[in-house]
Amino acid sequence: MRRSAPGVVVDLAAESDPGRDPAKQNNEDTFASVETALGLLLVVCDGMGGHLGGRRAAEAATSTIVGALQATPAGASRPEALRSALVAAGGAVHAVGGESPSSARPGSTAVVALLHAGGVDIAHVGDSRAYLFRSDRLHPLTRDHSVVQAMIDQGLLTPEAARGHPEANRITRALGIYAAVEPEVRPEPVALYPRDVLLLASDGLTDMLADSDLEAALRQHLHDGADAAAQALVRLANAQGGWDNITVQLAIVAAASHAAASAASAPTQAPAPGVRTVPLAAPAPASPPVVAGTQPFTYMGSPATTTLPLGASLSGAGDAAGVGDRPVAFSTPPGPPAPPRRTGKIAVLAGAGCAALVVFAVLIWWAARLALGR
Repeated sequence: MRRSAPGVVVDLAAESDPGRDPAKQNNEDTFASVETALGLLLVVCDGMGGHLGGRRAAEAATSTIVGALQATPAGASRPEALRSALVAAGGAVHAVGGESPSSARPGSTAVVALLHAGGVDIAHVGDSRAYLFRSDRLHPLTRDHSVVQAMIDQGLLTPEAARGHPEANRITRALGIYAAVEPEVRPEPVALYPRDVLLLASDGLTDMLADSDLEAALRQHLHDGADAAAQALVRLANAQGGWDNITVQLAIVAAASHAAASAASAPTQAPAPGVRTVPLAAPAPASPPVVAGTQPFTYMGSPATTTLPLGASLSGAGDAAGVGDRPVAFSTPPGPPAPPRRTGKIAVLAGAGCAALVVFAVLIWWAARLALGR
């Protein structure tokens, strides 16, 4: 589905599936995509609390976030608007739980993206994630609020060991568990370029697939379009077990304005205390950036223009039509280049050393002969 906001045009796809666990066939994930005065808003929420409680929590979170951003006037600070929306969503979900103790309350995670001429602003609570796929590489834009992520940050656990860890599903922040919540909001927007891909997902996807699997699947399926790529990710997560509800929102940037291509701050990996951020290099443009709303463009072989009608959709996640459970083959991403072979150099050095020893031995023998001759 082609969607646009001032300064950016994307091909958007969303897929959600309950997964394979018979006890989780009531899908507690919800998602939304809607135009606001601040840009195109994408939301993924993952409810917790079992059956109707988790579903109600996710629906309350999603509708509150959407309503808050739609009520925010143009010109407002986008990071602050996202923060306020998530705080309001926390209050709404807390109200769903009534007088229940915190240990029994329904809750929800949330990850939110706001796309606009200056790039994309990201905010989240919990372990639903956002990624940027650029130039065949996948870059995390969020860091989980979870026990295992805290252990990784402290050097107590490797990312590989975190997969399948007994505490893997314990999150440290969620909407609704307490009356107040502190969202994490990226302080600056991430610049967007044509052919960038923004991926938002619940942990039903990322628990099943490592980042390297996601990267490989996107490399293989993006050429078929946003819908095919989103469906492939859901199928692949189900093929790997599908232990939880799986929700994906995927936006392929078809056009971005000059403002997006020259955003003041380079995109970076999600910051963490004590960890130096690493800038993501902007792709070398094959042609001058397209100014949304003024020029035609061609993307994935299809001619289009940036002057497209705006629309809005707010959808609860349900069974995704056409999403089966057959495995999806995907190519393994190439590993780092092998270090240069050094065996030849070592052999040469060893040979030179042996030759020197032989010459030295001959000189000693010759000197001894001369001494005896005297």
